[in-house]
Amino acid sequence: MLQQLLDHAQDPPPAADEAEDPDYVPLQSEEESEEVSDECSETPDNDKDPDFIPLDDDEESFDEEAYNELTTTWRCKWTCDGAESIDEMIEKLQAAIEELRQFQRDGWVLDGEIGDDYGTLLSPAWVERCRVRGVPPMM
Repeated sequence: MLQQLLDHAQDPPPAADEAEDPDYVPLQSEEESEEVSDECSETPDNDKDPDFIPLDDDEESFDEEAYNELTTTWRCKWTCDGAESIDEMIEKLQAAIEELRQFQRDGWVLDGEIGDDYGTLLSPAWVERCRVRGVPPMM
């Protein structure tokens, strides 16, 4: 009995196709599967891609060092840190507002939207660097 169960467990399951099951719908044909496989195995050649524009003239990758120098992270969470009264909260919030207004006067922009308390501010130099290279400055 045990041997019969083991033998049966090793048998492959019967193949389902349109002839056996009228409700069976294949996810993709064999031809489509081969096309996807071929596409995935190709390595992109950035020299031949007219839409590829590196952020750094010497490298074909994201220039993290320049990004870190030309952007800053704004944390909303810490704007009232250390306040011991509502008056102190107001003062700290007003100072944060003035700091943001100075960023704005200097031409900085917000990258996207504030998410989970973090916002990335992009300097005019970063925005111009991206404009010259033809890539969007937003990350």
